[in-house]
Amino acid sequence: MKATVTPTDATQAVTSQVTLIRRLPAPAMRRALRESAGLSTGDVARALGVTRQAVSNWERGKRTPRGAYLDSYVQVLERIAHLNAVA
Repeated sequence: MKATVTPTDATQAVTSQVTLIRRLPAPAMRRALRESAGLSTGDVARALGVTRQAVSNWERGKRTPRGAYLDSYVQVLERIAHLNAVA
């Protein structure tokens, strides 16, 4: 049986993604945050389950993560930013 997606469900999903994109720092800031934590692109890639090249593309602004990767990437960057603020 195929699941039915209501207009409300679709709207909430899109709103959630737009909110995450707004919270995603600019590409240069993504790299700066990662480097400030002493992490390599490979470290972040392994934590997110993506390739090192994917993280590199996100940091150079060539691509933007989507779906669950976007959510996870935003969370990682926010944690790094928070740790930097506390230190």
